Amino acid sequence: MHEPNGIPSFLFTDIQGSTSLWERHPDLMQAALQRHDELLRAAIEGNHGRVFKTVGDAFCAVFESSADAVRAAVQAQHLLVAESWDAALGTLLCRMGIHSGPAQFRDQDYFGTTLNRTARIEAAAHGGQILLSADAQALIPENAVPGVHFLDCGVHRLKDLLQPEQIFQVRASGLRQNFPPLRTLDSVRVHLPSERTPFVGRTREREAVLSLLSRPEVRLVTLTGPGGTGKTRLSLKVAAEISEQFSDGVWFVPLESVTDADGLIRAVANALSVQLPPEGALAAVGDYLRDKSLLLVLDNFEQLVTEAPVIAQILDQAPGVKALFSSRERLRLYGEHEYPVPALNIPDQAGRITPAVALEYEAIKLFSQRAHAVRPDFELDEQNVRTICDICRRLDGLPLAIELASVRCRYVPVESILEGLTRSLDMLSGGARDLPPRQRTIRGAIGWSYELLTEEERAVFRALGVCAGGCTPDVIPHLLETPYEPYEIIESLIDKNLLRESQVNGAVRLSMLEVVRDYARETLKEHGELDAVYARHATFYAGFAERYGYSIDEERDFTELFPILYAEIENFRLAMRWSVSAGERECALRLIAPLWKLWFWIGRQSELLDYLNQALTLTGSASPLFEAHARRILANILPSTNDPAQLQAVRALYLEARDLYREAGNTNGVAATISNTGNILNREGDREGAIQCLSEARNLARSIKNEGVLRRATINLATIYAEQERFEDALAVLEEELATARGSRDRISVAQVVYAQARVLLEAGRIDPARKKICESITLLVGDRSGVYMLTPVSWIVFLIARIAEAQGRFEVAAELLGSVESLVSVSEMSMDLGYEEAYTAICKGLKERLGEDSYARQYENGRQRTTEEVISLARSAMECT
Repeated sequence: MHEPNGIPSFLFTDIQGSTSLWERHPDLMQAALQRHDELLRAAIEGNHGRVFKTVGDAFCAVFESSADAVRAAVQAQHLLVAESWDAALGTLLCRMGIHSGPAQFRDQDYFGTTLNRTARIEAAAHGGQILLSADAQALIPENAVPGVHFLDCGVHRLKDLLQPEQIFQVRASGLRQNFPPLRTLDSVRVHLPSERTPFVGRTREREAVLSLLSRPEVRLVTLTGPGGTGKTRLSLKVAAEISEQFSDGVWFVPLESVTDADGLIRAVANALSVQLPPEGALAAVGDYLRDKSLLLVLDNFEQLVTEAPVIAQILDQAPGVKALFSSRERLRLYGEHEYPVPALNIPDQAGRITPAVALEYEAIKLFSQRAHAVRPDFELDEQNVRTICDICRRLDGLPLAIELASVRCRYVPVESILEGLTRSLDMLSGGARDLPPRQRTIRGAIGWSYELLTEEERAVFRALGVCAGGCTPDVIPHLLETPYEPYEIIESLIDKNLLRESQVNGAVRLSMLEVVRDYARETLKEHGELDAVYARHATFYAGFAERYGYSIDEERDFTELFPILYAEIENFRLAMRWSVSAGERECALRLIAPLWKLWFWIGRQSELLDYLNQALTLTGSASPLFEAHARRILANILPSTNDPAQLQAVRALYLEARDLYREAGNTNGVAATISNTGNILNREGDREGAIQCLSEARNLARSIKNEGVLRRATINLATIYAEQERFEDALAVLEEELATARGSRDRISVAQVVYAQARVLLEAGRIDPARKKICESITLLVGDRSGVYMLTPVSWIVFLIARIAEAQGRFEVAAELLGSVESLVSVSEMSMDLGYEEAYTAICKGLKERLGEDSYARQYENGRQRTTEEVISLARSAMECT
């Protein structure tokens, strides 16, 4: 198939009532459809047309001229009328539509708006009728089709199309001349505001709401969601699409300025043009609607929820009437079906994205369309796609917020828009002057909901604005000036769509859209409450961290605690930043002490180091215990190096921490710092001193029954033995420790011991036992789950697997695994400085020599492009882990 020259013309056909015919006469229809297809193909191909697609009994054909399309349609109708059909079927009646315009030709098919308009023109026809667009009619020279003339049917609005269409009926002798009104939006009384901008996405939501309203038993549907989520546009789109089901039409009832039951009745009556008597207004509306089949579209109902029974009474009097509401909260009416309208879909944060892929997401498509409307040269490209994705994520896919942000593209670079969104809501203003005030700015949209709250609801709403990334309900009482359990208020805020409820790790979690949270914080500041609530927030999360975080005094299963802690990571960050900015040294150190391993495991060491350094520069002092924790943690996370001066500085920090632990009476901390000191002595070349320290730490840990310190000292001791090639001694102490670790509550510690065994076995040249041990270690660490991983230990394991693959002679696999290590480093934003940088550099150099620069670079890049899940899958596959 090739594209026609010039402007193509399209003919679409469809058999009227075919579904019913197939249900009643399946055997007869099979033969009839075969004959139908033969007749249509003969007419189309006999007039220089080509069938490019059939869908069931529908034909899609293309012609080089609209005159040929008309000739083919007329001939096809004549053939269908002349055919002797089975009496049980009667004559097969075909709807036909013709339109001309440009189209995209791809994979032997046509795409674009011309095809959409052709389909809608065909759908407007009745069986036996041929309809023609004005564009197609204009391309037919006078007298080009003898015996045919065109009846102007007027301008019609077609479903899903922004611009109306002038439509002509093709008339020819031998064909039916008169038909009922065209099946367009104008033939049904569609009293809806016209769309002035394209409707973006929402396919799933439209289908769901249409399905609800199409069910006979469903008469009341409420679209709920926060302000600006697109409830009104969705309700209008659904109403237009379902209008044919209501013989008396669909009617839009705006309610923004209505505040009471009398106003509600008057608004419905005004929309329907019902004259109300001095008394009995509700009865008059009910009487008018009693025998009607129509849909009421009631917009902006949230300020009238207490008056909703008025609509229920109307529905009780009028069994053929249905109601579609848009409201920021559900109405709580009997028989109500609530449909929460979600935000537009947005790309995930991780990974690279191309403009073409980004435009598959509704939020990005909306931003691009609206930006192009204010700046015609705007294009989504490789330079701006990531920033625009970040903007849409920052706005949680909220349509109104995206539209307001995109308008700024007229004068402001997208990078400045993103930066401005982090400072205030001022960037989200400047909506069209003819929109209601609540739609011109995001403040107006959210403020409308805020003003409808009680004082108690407003206080809780404001306090929740400080929580970053959401929170669990038990946090809220601790944020209030007078703690109490405001759970009824929480439920109310959820109902009003100012709070969102979800399940995370089996627990209820509350969150706000980011722009709603910004508004809550602004109002908190206006009330002079911001600093006090931030202080209460930091105090709560310091206590939370101490309950669930790392403890030098108590062994905990960090694999179970990790998801609980990670869910609150944004709140921890916020609490740390506030503590530093407020000069609260003890609060900052109190937060860091139990959380440092969380930051370390997810590969955010540099971020943690920044927080710690800032905290330590604050004036004053914390308790000796927190000061000791701070110095030990600082020594633990300083970049690994063999520079003698830095090693000496790290050792000095450990000794200072040890003395502070002794002052605080914390023997667990003393044992841990002695073990840490042994590790540094070994790196300084003092192995005997290192072994002496580690032995002292092990003995002290045993005496106080601190298995965690004992385990880490044992692993460090085994490392020294392996460096001395005392492999059996190393394996012996690790095996003894593993027996104890398997009975512990900390699976990460077990994984670390097994990992240490794999390292020793690899150094000893025992490749297959090393492979088995590393498989056990990665299984212990990640299991079968997906999502957020402890990237630091995962990177250690993947690097060791690369070394094992190299030892097996699988050099290409090893190179790809090394690239995967860099992928993990990139995702976590950690440095390559994780204790294996020298070995990493050495193995890279060796693999380049074995594979050659090009082959090595290709395999390395393959690994570097992998996601975290793909890296883990590759590593397990490389070691044949079961």
